[in-house]
Amino acid sequence: MACVLVVDDDFGIREALSMILEQEGYSVTSASDGQEALSKMKDGPLPALILLDQHMPNMGAEAFLTKRLGLEPLKSIPVILMSASPPATPLAKKERFLLKPFQAEEVLGLIREVACA
Repeated sequence: MACVLVVDDDFGIREALSMILEQEGYSVTSASDGQEALSKMKDGPLPALILLDQHMPNMGAEAFLTKRLGLEPLKSIPVILMSASPPATPLAKKERFLLKPFQAEEVLGLIREVACA
């Protein structure tokens, strides 16, 4: 099954999403901010999908999305942005969006939708 990268500064959210995805057969990698996510993708296999929190310290979603666009192997990886508030910037508004708090079926449904797009 495909690998999903979960990027969120909240440990509990990372763990809950990882557990949900692994129960569905996905391979999961996690990172606490955009910088750590970029490092993990540089050092390891690329994920098929990125679940990305909008607001994080160090490197948040906007900086990550900007950096991602400049890196050829990363710019084609689909991103689902997650936040308790609507997407805040034009770049963020281009991504699929998941409003926090969410239910497991919402996450899985959106992942299936993105995977089939």
